[in-house]
Amino acid sequence: MEKDRTFNKFSVTAIALCLAMNLAGGWLALTFGLPLFFDAAGTVLCAALCGYLPAFIVGFCSNSIISLVDTTTLYFGIVSILFAAVTVPLAKCGIFKRLLTSFIALPPLVLVGTGLGSLTTWMLAGMSFGSGTTSALAIAISRNFFMGTFAAQI
Repeated sequence: MEKDRTFNKFSVTAIALCLAMNLAGGWLALTFGLPLFFDAAGTVLCAALCGYLPAFIVGFCSNSIISLVDTTTLYFGIVSILFAAVTVPLAKCGIFKRLLTSFIALPPLVLVGTGLGSLTTWMLAGMSFGSGTTSALAIAISRNFFMGTFAAQI
C-alpha cells in the first residue's frame, strides 16, 4: 500500500506560505480599495505545487479569515476552490514547467474568476451592479450588449 503524501513537510510549508500570500493580497485590495482581489495567487500556486486538498485548504481558509474584516469574501470561497480544481489538472499536464506554456492556464482561470466571481458579485449586490468603481462602465455595457447584465460583470 502506498503512503499518502498529501501532508508532508513541503505541503504544510506551502500551505502556510500560500495562505500568507492570499491574506496579503486580500489585505492590499481591502486597504487600498482596489477593484481587483489578489487573494487567489496563493491558491493557484499551492494547487500547482501540492495538489487539490492543500489548495482547497488555502483557498477556503484565506476567504474565511478575510471574511472577518469583509463578510462578503466568504461567499467567494467557492471561487478559490474552483481555481484549485482548474489548476491541478493543468499542473499534472506539465503546463507550469515553462513560463511560456504557463500562459495556457490563463483562459480557464480567467473564466472561473470572472465568470463565477462576477456572478457571485452580481447576486450579492441584489442582482444589480453595486456601487464600486466600475459600476458606471458595467451599467453602460449592460444596456448595449447581448446578455448585458452578465457580460457587464465580467
